[in-house]
Amino acid sequence: MRFSADDHGEIRSVYGSEDKTSALVQGEVVVAVKTRNKEKIEAILQSVSDPSSMQYGKHLSLKEICLLSEPLERHRQAVYDWAKLHSAVRIDETACKDFVVIKFPEALRFRALESAHLIAHAVDFIDSSSKDLLRSHSSTTDASRIRSREFEPAVRRAALSATDAEQLLESKPVGPWYPPCLKTSATPACLRRLHNVSATAAAGADTSQAVALFGPQYFRPSDLAAFEDKFALPAATIRVLNDNDPKIAGNEASLDTQYITALGAGAETWFLHYNCTTEACRPFLGWVLQVANLTRPPLVQSVSVGTTEWEYVEAMGEAFVARINHEFAKLGARGVTLLFASGDRASQAHAGRFWINFPAASPFVAAVGGVWLGALGGGPLETDPDTTGGFANSPTHAQPPHQRAAVERYLAVAAASGAKRPDVFNASLRAVPDLVSMSDAYIIIQGGSPTFIGGTSAACPVVAGPLSLINGGL
Repeated sequence: MRFSADDHGEIRSVYGSEDKTSALVQGEVVVAVKTRNKEKIEAILQSVSDPSSMQYGKHLSLKEICLLSEPLERHRQAVYDWAKLHSAVRIDETACKDFVVIKFPEALRFRALESAHLIAHAVDFIDSSSKDLLRSHSSTTDASRIRSREFEPAVRRAALSATDAEQLLESKPVGPWYPPCLKTSATPACLRRLHNVSATAAAGADTSQAVALFGPQYFRPSDLAAFEDKFALPAATIRVLNDNDPKIAGNEASLDTQYITALGAGAETWFLHYNCTTEACRPFLGWVLQVANLTRPPLVQSVSVGTTEWEYVEAMGEAFVARINHEFAKLGARGVTLLFASGDRASQAHAGRFWINFPAASPFVAAVGGVWLGALGGGPLETDPDTTGGFANSPTHAQPPHQRAAVERYLAVAAASGAKRPDVFNASLRAVPDLVSMSDAYIIIQGGSPTFIGGTSAACPVVAGPLSLINGGL
């Protein structure tokens, strides 16, 4: 796992060196050391996010978060002693000293994991990348079992060119308030009208935004330039964190980069890439820890990746999920808005219940769903039937306070209409989605040519862009 920081980062090695480990076959173990003040940090997130609070907008710095959350010294020492007892050759820790990455000689890692019970009192979880070892040790998590996937954008109008679609739909009626241009395609100009976005980021404004991609999803700068030319958009500069391979650009990456820069024009934009699929790497752990260790992380981040809530909880364990959620809360307390596409498979049935997706199910992120104008774009504007929505089922995903009034109104309206409340969801837990945008008939430039695309993968960066501009105006 790579922990990267910007010029003001505080990542450090506390034991060993690169020279010492380079000649060894290394087995890596990530230890989540128990942190302090979890409830206090989550309460701070609520207060800095509530416009009626005196603390609204008074976000914490990385240093302040670390002062609150840094583990007890005896817990850190227990982890270091355990690592050295089993011949660790290198130990790194994050800025807040709450995650420790330990490299063992591969031949000795299994022995270390067998004795992990010695530090159970000091840690939330221990994660190893070895699939075989993980199956035999209950205190580790097995990322290989998870069936996470990118919410691949749906190409529901791929058979139609933009010209064909305009000719087919030009006579269709439109609704009374949304832009008539939506009946043909969700272009940047039309989406800006839909969301009443007229501004671009002011010079020097505190705006920054990012998209996070996993696996073989890269963007081609020439496609972005062609997209900007086609829709008369200002040229955007994208900062790449980790890597980008334009030769194998993917439609998700093209969609995300083109529309977050179109709707958040002028904001500093990052492309965060993780060179693994969500099935093969620790789901979301590497990304969230890398971002959390930046002194100035992108303030709005759009992620169109997830998996069914029950799969994630069963595979990773409640302790792992709870800790990832807390890392989301820590970022939120620092003023970082995390947006996740809610998914495009509706709700998934399992064990007699309907389940939503994670991380959209986390109470500390914003889930983005979709609306559309129907299969032929004629309206009315309504919920996209493919959008995943509903309620969480894991007790880890409590209903955040700001949702309670909205959920009560929703249930009251449903009851008044004669709808029966099904027993396959728990309305006392987290509700999804929080926000919606158009999720159909987007035009992107892919491989130099325009194509239609859609899904909550499209809606998510479209919501992210305007939020970046709002940040700049606060």
